[in-house]
Amino acid sequence: MFRECPHCHIRVWPNADGICPSCQRDVFDLKDVDPDKSSLVIRRSSRMPEVCIDCGLPTSRLTKIVSYGSRTVQGMMIPEEGWMSLAVVMALFLGWIVVPFRLLRGVDPRARGRVSVKLKLRVPQCKSCSIHKIEPLYVNWESATVKFVVHKRFKSRFLDLNPP
Repeated sequence: MFRECPHCHIRVWPNADGICPSCQRDVFDLKDVDPDKSSLVIRRSSRMPEVCIDCGLPTSRLTKIVSYGSRTVQGMMIPEEGWMSLAVVMALFLGWIVVPFRLLRGVDPRARGRVSVKLKLRVPQCKSCSIHKIEPLYVNWESATVKFVVHKRFKSRFLDLNPP
């Protein structure tokens, strides 16, 4: 059965003996597990509830989280008709003329498939929980989403504001 491991908060299909393939712990052993924590995917455009992400208590204080990474650039779509087709073809042709100049400057023309990404989020975190740094569980650079381990009260209010 596909489920979230209570230890590493990754959605997994446990082995026959109940061991999580990600963290190698028993998914049915709930000792040392905080029952109030769950994972949640947050988009950059998501609305935030006024509830602390860590403890679930009301707060209006926001903490900035910044992550750096890279993502693949999608291929350029070429219009099928009209003057835009000619403009795109000319841009592609003229782009190859500047390749030798890019090589002289030390820029690799093959590296254009990936771009650097800076993902900024502001999440609610009360002053007493601010001694703990909020670390993302996973960052999906393609869709600009971040997965966090959050308090279940925060998750409930978050899903009320941002229905799936």
